[in-house]
Amino acid sequence: MVIGETNYGLVRKATGVAAFERIPIPTVPDDYLLIRVVAVAVNPTDWTTLDAPGDNGTLVGCDWAGLVEEIGPKVEKPFRRGDRVAGFAHGGNDARPQTGAFAKFIIVKGDIVIRVPDNVSWEAAASVPCAVGTMGLGLFKFLSIPFPGLEAVQISDAGQDHKTVLIYGGSTATGTIAIQFAKMAGYTVITTASPKHFELVKGRGADLVFDYHSPTVGADIRKATDDKLMKVLDTVSKESSAKISAEALSSKGGTYVNLLGEYDAPRSDVESIFFLVYGITGEEYIFEGKRWEAQPTYLEFAKRFFPLLEKLWGEGKWMEHPREVRPGGLLGVLDGMKDMKEGKAELSAIDFSSSPLQPPPVNHGRVVIIEDIHPIVLETLATALEIDPLFFADDLCTQYNDIEDSPAPPSSALPPSLALSVIGGAGNDFPWTLRTVGNVERSVRRLTELPGRQLGILRGCCSIWKRTFDKYWLAVILVDSTNSHLADVRSIHSRPGFERRPLHGGFERFERPVTFSAFQSFQEQHQGSSGYFLHNLVPYLAANPPADPTLLSLAYYPLRAIIGEWMLYTQTLARFLEYYEVSLQRLDVKDAGKYEIIDLQKWRHRAIQSNAKLEATRRFVKQNVPSEKDQELWKLVSGDLDWIVGSIRSYATALEGAMLLIPSVVQLANARQSMAEAADMRRLTWVAVVFIPLSWVAGLFSMAEEFKPGQQFFWVYFAVALPLSCILVAGSFVLSVRQGSRLISRI
Repeated sequence: MVIGETNYGLVRKATGVAAFERIPIPTVPDDYLLIRVVAVAVNPTDWTTLDAPGDNGTLVGCDWAGLVEEIGPKVEKPFRRGDRVAGFAHGGNDARPQTGAFAKFIIVKGDIVIRVPDNVSWEAAASVPCAVGTMGLGLFKFLSIPFPGLEAVQISDAGQDHKTVLIYGGSTATGTIAIQFAKMAGYTVITTASPKHFELVKGRGADLVFDYHSPTVGADIRKATDDKLMKVLDTVSKESSAKISAEALSSKGGTYVNLLGEYDAPRSDVESIFFLVYGITGEEYIFEGKRWEAQPTYLEFAKRFFPLLEKLWGEGKWMEHPREVRPGGLLGVLDGMKDMKEGKAELSAIDFSSSPLQPPPVNHGRVVIIEDIHPIVLETLATALEIDPLFFADDLCTQYNDIEDSPAPPSSALPPSLALSVIGGAGNDFPWTLRTVGNVERSVRRLTELPGRQLGILRGCCSIWKRTFDKYWLAVILVDSTNSHLADVRSIHSRPGFERRPLHGGFERFERPVTFSAFQSFQEQHQGSSGYFLHNLVPYLAANPPADPTLLSLAYYPLRAIIGEWMLYTQTLARFLEYYEVSLQRLDVKDAGKYEIIDLQKWRHRAIQSNAKLEATRRFVKQNVPSEKDQELWKLVSGDLDWIVGSIRSYATALEGAMLLIPSVVQLANARQSMAEAADMRRLTWVAVVFIPLSWVAGLFSMAEEFKPGQQFFWVYFAVALPLSCILVAGSFVLSVRQGSRLISRI
């Protein structure tokens, strides 16, 4: 049992999103092994599983190599603690969330673990397991290619066998190994590949190689095999590969084995077989949200085949697939998965042994830039370099709400900057407050929507630490994540549902001026930045590597980028001030300008906070300029900071004036409305003065029959009512005029 050690691994957080976190060392089931992982390999199933539906909290990764730490009592295969082994782990399995490969300590099914020969590197061993399991099941179980020692677990082949097999996708990890084992079985091997991989597959033993891009490749293979091809293993398993395989198989039929099950051979006389290598554990599992039954025959096959595989491996009878070895341990896995998804890498083996903290050459230094620092990396750095915890606290703790809820965060030497971003989404369901998705969450504030564009403000931070040792120096720069996903802060479990994009491309490129002709010649090299801090900081430092720099000189390029952000911020502040000035002309009196006052108050608070941060940055620069020769360089930086401080101060004054103007505008609008209502009341009064006498006289004469309409004395009603109404209207007018005259004389 492992005691006193910490485990950490890559855990699924959402669809397409995984993060490293501390996890417990798993308990070992009876038929499992506990493994200390030394190297892992990234292959397509890792990122496709992560992008597919599934539960969060599962461990990611399939291929691994390492050392045996603990052996379950029901493991039949003989192992000892410390054995060099490699194997397959079903990462992303909702039925067993702990059975992934990308962790320091993992648990794996003991009887399908493969011993690694002493002359094979850890990286080579890690690249093998998923490929050999898939190859073994495909060739020897489902295609029933005879192989010595496997007779008891093979399906009998009653059909005619011409000892020829097509391995579609021969340059894949599964394909290169399948070619070698098919040759060892005595078969003629035909394969497909792109021309650049022809030499690779021929070197592994392929007899005939065809370019799968050719529109006649299927017919060409059928012709080359004299219409006798009966077996196909498709390691690519796409619609196009199924079609080509069907065209290549004999007109009498055959067997087509694929690995994904999405496409069968489009021929009714061809038997299409689909399997998933995940069943090799012999246990029930969940893949992409679907539950799959246990396959005990897969496990029995592996128990027979893997000892033969080990023996042939130790004798050098087969070679591993070519691989790209990357340093960085588990921290390199995410980049490997991203590159493989984007087609920039075919298979990457990640070595756990190297570290960016190894000392550089004597009298040199090293700058370590860490994006979206993870707690494991933080702990490693702090322990190895004895870094003050307040350095990390400055970077992590930039959010401050209310004093009654939490203490204020530490002050920062290089304060957080505000980066303006464009946010995808709108409407009532679009929250005002969001957060970035990553190890270090930053707050994002949605602003009032401008015509045709939704803007937001993203809080950012860049922290710099430097120490000089006896013979070298080391600097650490922490930057925020380049992840573009945002989530609602109202729920800690909310999934990323929004996207941010840097406004107008983000940071400005700070490059040396070039001539116009040079710009025309190398236009593609001046396309602007990627919009993210990390992608701009690395080229700056690479082009101008510092030699024993001061903390201030290390902060020069980050400060230039941050000043660019503040410039954009001031322009945005000016734009919203203009927007509110225009909106005052169409102010809604019903809510008395409530929402405008709230927005203006928020901007005023932002302006006050911004000035405080800029003043602190300005003091930092002035107090740390090392020598007179650097004064001119930093005068430009100080000048920019002075201009930004003055601009924000002016805008803050204008905002305060706008806030005071809103009540006056509301009062003026209310006064105008009151005057209009009074005029309406006067009109109603005159109407009443006219009709009240008429109504009174009508009521009086209605008591006698002879005065009703159509009777003899009906005319008397008009003779009385009309003069009376005229007298009352004239009297009211005279009284109104006299009262108005008295009021004017008093004034």
